Amino acid sequence: MNLDLHSGIKDDSEEAMLDDRPLCSTRFELSMRKTQNGIWIIDTEAKTVYVNTRMAEMLGTTPSEMIGQPSFSYVFPEDLESAQRLFDFKKTGSADPFHFTFRRKHGSAIWVDLQGTPMRDATGEFSGIVVPKLSLTN
Repeated sequence: MNLDLHSGIKDDSEEAMLDDRPLCSTRFELSMRKTQNGIWIIDTEAKTVYVNTRMAEMLGTTPSEMIGQPSFSYVFPEDLESAQRLFDFKKTGSADPFHFTFRRKHGSAIWVDLQGTPMRDATGEFSGIVVPKLSLTN
C-alpha cells in the first residue's frame, strides 16, 4: 500500500501506472518527515499506519513504536468512549477540527487542537484519517 496525497491509500498496481509516482512519493514522504507540524495517519481500525517524528515526539515516543499500534493507546481510559465516538463521527465524513487530550507514553497529558480529515479509497469507502496537529494548548 502507498499513501497518495490526493486520494488516500492506493494499491501498488496503481503506482506502477504512474511513471513519476515513486519520485513524488519520496518527496511527499520527506516533506511529511521534515514538517514542524505533527502528522498522524490511522486506518479503518484506528491503528497507526504513519506518524512523523514531530507527532511522535509530542506523545513522548518514536514513529517506530507507534506504527501498528491502536491510536486509542494514547487516550486516557476515561476518554476512550468519547475518542471512539469521535472516530466513528470522522468515518461519516466530518473534517471538523477538534480539541482533545492525549496521554503521552509516560502518562502525562497533552492538549491539542487537531484537524482529522477522513480518507476515502478509489471506491469511496472510508480508508482512514489523516490527523495533522494544528496547535498545542494549555
